[in-house]
Amino acid sequence: MPSLAREVSKIIVYAVIAVALVYVIDFVLAELSAEIPVIHTYHVYIRDATVIAIALIVAYLVSSVINKGISSYTSKRNVRRSLRGIHIFIRTIIFVIALIWALSAIGVNISAAILGGSIGGIVVGFALQTVLENLLSGVMASSSGVIVPGQYMILYSWLFEGPIVGQVLEVRTLWSTLKTIYGNIISVPNSALIGSATFTDINVGGEFIYQLQVTVNGDVNSETVLEKVNQELSARKINSLSSLQIYFSSKNGGNNTFTVELHMTDFSSLPGVISEINRVFERAYWEVKAPPKQ
Repeated sequence: MPSLAREVSKIIVYAVIAVALVYVIDFVLAELSAEIPVIHTYHVYIRDATVIAIALIVAYLVSSVINKGISSYTSKRNVRRSLRGIHIFIRTIIFVIALIWALSAIGVNISAAILGGSIGGIVVGFALQTVLENLLSGVMASSSGVIVPGQYMILYSWLFEGPIVGQVLEVRTLWSTLKTIYGNIISVPNSALIGSATFTDINVGGEFIYQLQVTVNGDVNSETVLEKVNQELSARKINSLSSLQIYFSSKNGGNNTFTVELHMTDFSSLPGVISEINRVFERAYWEVKAPPKQ
């Protein structure tokens, strides 16, 4: 009859080995990614799939140890039969815990589902559905090369108030991380990127091209405003701005809208350039609306 201490030690050893394997595999994949581009593309998917596989294998081993322990301490067949239901319940709990740990390890926050009691099962179901959607979207994004780390892009989606301009830092299994031009780090679900958004690559031939929409009040002549803006910008040099083109886009109600196409050499200076262009239009508007007295 095996001792209880030995069975408990087996469970602890399995858990320690599982955690160690996750770190070892992650380290090995990181090293191989630097040498093999294909592995770099699918690094996060291999890691996350390995985490889930290890969690399920450990859950099976732990449940087997518990089943062996139950069988060894019950000599009568009828007692073992009555404890079978308990063993099934324990095995289910172990696999649920393993699945929760695996999902948490790949970035799924399901603590609210656990605290939700009986509603938790429904929440977990929706969570798993979302996980699969994000997983498939992430694989599509990575394999097609549409979104890659280091890419500069403009993201348009009805999920956000306005377009997001920034650089892709990471494409993970469930979400992608972007750094905006103002330094904010945001995480966007992959399903939103693929299914609910459009994006434009703004790095063209080593040059960053960005179209800025500038709106001014329409109570002044648009051609005069455009002329003054061109005069001021042609007489000065804005850092990292190689060239620009300005168009009168539309007149909507009481507003005039201009499109400024910026060609830049340094993406990080975009916020400053946008601010400077807006100030130029502001000055031009007031010079036309209230010209200085001679």
